[in-house]
Amino acid sequence: MVDKTASNVNAAVFEIPALATTYSATTYKIAGSKLLTGTWTGSAAAEVGKVSDNKWASEYTDASANCWIKLDFPTGQVGVLDYVKLFINNLKNDKTPFAGVSKL
Repeated sequence: MVDKTASNVNAAVFEIPALATTYSATTYKIAGSKLLTGTWTGSAAAEVGKVSDNKWASEYTDASANCWIKLDFPTGQVGVLDYVKLFINNLKNDKTPFAGVSKL
């Protein structure tokens, strides 16, 4: 938005809302952490409930080539992901199926 009071013929002054970056969130506390809420969907519909059941032993299983999960937030809300707890089954014994396939 243009700040008409601060602007003049030589300069236009704009105001923007706080921008949540890692630095601004930790330094200026403009965003806080809490449990994400919304509607979970995924490529393995029958498994989606396991993603947010707060049971670390629940196994979300999806054999599709391009597996995915997502969280749709209510209208007017924005989610910022702070951290994810991810456990890949059987990684301890055989790492070869996962070599070179991880992406962030």
